[in-house]
Amino acid sequence: MRFLSAFTFKKEQFKGIYILVALILSLQFLYWYYTINQVGAVTYTAEELAFIQQFHLKETTTTAVSIFPYNPNFITDFKGFQLGLSVSEIDRLHRFRADGKFVNSAAAFQEVTKVSDSLLMVLAPHFKFPDWVTEAETKKYGTLNSIDVVKKDINAVLASDLMEVSGIGPFYAEKILELKAKYGALKTLDQLDEIWGMQESLIQKISVYFKVDPSDDGIQIEINEASVKELMRLPYINYKIARALVIHRSAYGAFNSEADFMLVDNFPMEKYSIISMYIIF
Repeated sequence: MRFLSAFTFKKEQFKGIYILVALILSLQFLYWYYTINQVGAVTYTAEELAFIQQFHLKETTTTAVSIFPYNPNFITDFKGFQLGLSVSEIDRLHRFRADGKFVNSAAAFQEVTKVSDSLLMVLAPHFKFPDWVTEAETKKYGTLNSIDVVKKDINAVLASDLMEVSGIGPFYAEKILELKAKYGALKTLDQLDEIWGMQESLIQKISVYFKVDPSDDGIQIEINEASVKELMRLPYINYKIARALVIHRSAYGAFNSEADFMLVDNFPMEKYSIISMYIIF
């Protein structure tokens, strides 16, 4: 009985024992948690950290280039910057395209833009040219250099002129004329991609016979004065984007450059080069 009495505690003593046990268990848990999280930890020197940061930056830059196939003939300023092209390289491509010409191979792209071999190796695997740009189609339609035609201004032609091109029937001829009327005048043949069902291959065929005269007038929208309804007259601008333009203009002031449009929600920057032809700052 005397032995058992040694294990008899008062209520306050039991509380102390409970607290002590809880403290011991807590300390053991903290020690276990700290140990687990330290397993495999590595300490890097300043030089190693700098190398790792540089490596990740390089990976980020590389993955920023679109991995989706695209036609290099339709690279815009914004797309070109994303791909790593310089301003002069983009300008060379646009000047070449302004004459209604197309590049149909990676080699031709490099010849026109003067891009380096290293950049071409990154870009070329993602080039996608229309199906008709093949050896068989070349024999059928000839190359752009071998076709001796006098190009007509697409803003001054009739439906019958358009239907002379293989693949353009009454439907597409009417849609092209409607598109021209909508904007007053087309500023580039690239705008034909707005027409539902119009394929790039057909646009390239059209470019063999038609061009856009730089002097052709089109609508001119005061970007800093226009209402939502007026902004919706611009190419590729729907109600949602037009409203976002007005809201942004009210909150941050007038638009002054291309960079300002990059801050507008859902603005189609890849189409800015076309949209800019119809706006006035």
